[in-house]
Amino acid sequence: MLVIKNHTEKMGIFHDCCFAFNGEDALEKFREKKPDLFILDVILSKIDGLSVLEAIKNEGIHGNSKIVVTSATASEFSINKSFDYGADFFLIKPISFFTFRGRIMDLLQYNGQRKEESAENPEKHIIPPADVKTDVDQMSAITRIIQRIGFTPNMKGYKYVRYAISLGLQDEAILGKITQGLYPAVAENFNTTASRVERDIRHAVEVAWEKGDMRYIENLFGYTVDANRGKPTNSAFIAAIVDYINLNKVKID
Repeated sequence: MLVIKNHTEKMGIFHDCCFAFNGEDALEKFREKKPDLFILDVILSKIDGLSVLEAIKNEGIHGNSKIVVTSATASEFSINKSFDYGADFFLIKPISFFTFRGRIMDLLQYNGQRKEESAENPEKHIIPPADVKTDVDQMSAITRIIQRIGFTPNMKGYKYVRYAISLGLQDEAILGKITQGLYPAVAENFNTTASRVERDIRHAVEVAWEKGDMRYIENLFGYTVDANRGKPTNSAFIAAIVDYINLNKVKID
């Protein structure tokens, strides 16, 4: 797979990734690698994304590659040109990790019908941006809760816990796959390892449990916190906060 710079944090879910950092490099690598999946932005240096797609089409080197175009804007010109030049999907940024992954996995399971469908009904293959305000409010709620519990920004695992909770709110199913799903997803986002994520989240939970607001923690977790009860597992801790936000419809002060 060939991916253009800004998407590197999402690529851990695939294998044999190749990266390019401008339009010229992308086109050259496409010629060389013939990737199964090609992801690029409309705005690239040296050669823009549409010019890269046009060259691929004119040279007849598209082959069986699946092409995904991303852009922060959704001009009719860019969308139409992308599909004219052979794109399969047009993703409008920002887009959540799970929406991104779902669309890519869906795309890779399709056969050759996709090209014809994209050209005939382009609106079906335009993925709108995520609700930016909702994402910001959600992260603010997460931050307020974990800081009330006793987490501090300089604490090991702080950023991992915040992101893990946000992923759980996007897709609760991932909470049931914490080792194979949640930790790797967090690790990909921060360019680290799943084991490091697990260890640092555990450290953060332990510190918060020892020094945090016990009354608030008792209210959040639904039982009296004491030494005999012990600390929750990482998955139980994250799931409890996800449930709390969902059930109480946490509002931002």
